[in-house]
Amino acid sequence: MKKTVLIITFSITVLIGMAQTQVRPLNDGHRINRIQEWVAKNNYRYKLANFRTNDMYQFNDFYYNSQNQLVAVKDSVRNDYSVIDSLFYNELGQMTRMSGWQLLQGRWQNVYYIDYTYDLMGNIASRSNYNNFDGVWELGGVYQYTYNADNQIILSVLTMGGIQFQKVEYSYTDGRLSEELWYSYNGSGLSPDEKLTYTYNADNKLSQIADSVTDGNGGWSYFGRHNYLYDNNGNCTEHHYYDNTGMEAERSIYHYVEGITLDETLMPWTPEMTRPKTYTNANVYDVEQWYSVDVDHHLQYVCDFIYNYTENTNRICDIASSPLGVAPNPANNVVTIYGLLDIPAKVRIIDGLGRVAMTATLSSASNQVNVSSLPSGYYTLLVDQQGAVRATWLIIE
Repeated sequence: MKKTVLIITFSITVLIGMAQTQVRPLNDGHRINRIQEWVAKNNYRYKLANFRTNDMYQFNDFYYNSQNQLVAVKDSVRNDYSVIDSLFYNELGQMTRMSGWQLLQGRWQNVYYIDYTYDLMGNIASRSNYNNFDGVWELGGVYQYTYNADNQIILSVLTMGGIQFQKVEYSYTDGRLSEELWYSYNGSGLSPDEKLTYTYNADNKLSQIADSVTDGNGGWSYFGRHNYLYDNNGNCTEHHYYDNTGMEAERSIYHYVEGITLDETLMPWTPEMTRPKTYTNANVYDVEQWYSVDVDHHLQYVCDFIYNYTENTNRICDIASSPLGVAPNPANNVVTIYGLLDIPAKVRIIDGLGRVAMTATLSSASNQVNVSSLPSGYYTLLVDQQGAVRATWLIIE
């Protein structure tokens, strides 16, 4: 039952873990399911298939469907646990549920699931965690997220049992995440207890995350820091974490594949994942050497994480890279879709709640759709040609 306990604990404290170990600004993660990014996956040349430790103790495998959506993640530790997360998507390609299955007493059992909702801009609006206790599903906690006009997260609130249990306020400077202020429930309300401060180098890459906690006198005291080093290509080569004693408690050293860039590689991601970390690299890494402290607080080499990439056979670059447009926009009658290839096309128009408001099938000689029946509002127009899905925005007056 070890993994079950870990899953429940991690589900409750996921944002704490992301803030301390996720090394890119959190708004990048929360925007990963925006429709433009999902459609772009059709043009990736490579994809991460799995990673393993060099001692063959831990295994992580990633499974994708024909549209390059991540549909399952298998996480196994030898002689300890095996968990499969199944992922489900809506019409916009947004992940709406992650359902966790664990191998217990020789059979797979559904031990938890997490539901996600989205705002009109495609950002994650909420996260609700449910756990299975002896066949009864119980709501663990609900996160609500708020964003600014640039779709950067500015507030997250965790509610448990009707009580605001945790809150995080995010601040930005020159468009970059500069501070996170954490509040926790103290028995009667929320009070600040931790602060993360982000620093960037001359190349606008994250160089340090400083962690501070309240000192009991209205001030802040040092608790730890993350430092990041980069090569001349802009790849993060080293990550060092120093704890509240000032001693190094964790280290990662990365080795990169020069022939494969990050921009052309499909990297698996869910809001719950801590590996792989993509930073703002130019290339993908294939080896991560990991060090951690032992019981005597001595930094020791632990293992290598080995990352394996495969060619993306689902790539349909000629269609996926062709720009898509619609006019007039705003519209109230007939719209013309530009950028179609001379082949039949399936059109879906999705409303702000993710529902299919209208469908149409176009022949190779037609590129017009009558939208006069649609109510006023903002929509996403999806075009499917030979399995390559592209998207654009549509406003109905």
